[in-house]
Amino acid sequence: MLQDTVTPVFVYGSLMHGLPLHPALEGCPYLGEAELFGFTLYDLGPFPGIRQTDTHGVVPGELYAVSLADLKRLDAIEGEGHLYRRTRVATLGADGAVTCADTYVYLGSDGSPLPSGSRWGS
Repeated sequence: MLQDTVTPVFVYGSLMHGLPLHPALEGCPYLGEAELFGFTLYDLGPFPGIRQTDTHGVVPGELYAVSLADLKRLDAIEGEGHLYRRTRVATLGADGAVTCADTYVYLGSDGSPLPSGSRWGS
């Protein structure tokens, strides 16, 4: 019997624990806190976005193990290909472990940049 493929996913905004879209990750194992380097977090009003930068920006977030079915659902929630592009990144866990994970990178150019290391929704 084939097992469902599991992908680590780094979330940094409304999908994080305690925020509005977190129920979409129900049943997905929590892997811990992590940081993403080389990106800037933007406040887009009702939700955040990240974009890769030339600076040493740090975006804090959480890692989850997500099944293929859950990943397809997250793609729909995030507007993959229209509003965000799912991208493979290297994250650094609180334990010092590097994890390659998928995350959603904002495709727009608007928003207010938040200071490096800031959490959205705090």
